[in-house]
Amino acid sequence: MLILCDADEPGRAVAGALQATLGASGIDASLAVPGSATRRVSDRDWSLDLDDAATWTENADLAEAAGHGVIDLYGAFAPAGNAYEAGSRRLWALTRLLQSRARMAQPLLIVAPEGAQAAALGRAPDPVQAGVWAYGRVAINEFPETEIRLLDIRRDLDPSTAALRIATQVIRPDAEREIVLDGDRRLGLR
Repeated sequence: MLILCDADEPGRAVAGALQATLGASGIDASLAVPGSATRRVSDRDWSLDLDDAATWTENADLAEAAGHGVIDLYGAFAPAGNAYEAGSRRLWALTRLLQSRARMAQPLLIVAPEGAQAAALGRAPDPVQAGVWAYGRVAINEFPETEIRLLDIRRDLDPSTAALRIATQVIRPDAEREIVLDGDRRLGLR
């Protein structure tokens, strides 16, 4: 399993906690941070050039690390800032990820904290994550061979709790493709 994440906090803390939580359940996970070149940084850390179309085909170790799928946390927990820049950066990375892995029938879990909760729970969505959620809904239809699932969790969860909630969806997947987790409630959007 490959976890695409930010280099900085708080996203890195959630990714690290998720890596540990999955590992405790017997799922080996590596972290990948978008960068200018694809290279192994350490045993379970990667720098990933999403603009290089050959990234997944020319690097057997990376392909093996992502063999059970990808969890996209990149930009999911980034601090509020310029929504346009943050949205562009996250959606470009997601576009490149989908284009390069389109023919690989492996799961992709897109985490978009507070991206769909407005519709499900009557709260205002995060504008960047709402855009990611909408993009993900289109991608589900455009990339039918890729098992894409969307997950909305509360942004204010501590990293360990967020990791546990995300890991539960990875360890025990079901037929729901659009999931909102709020407190103890789990909602499937249709």
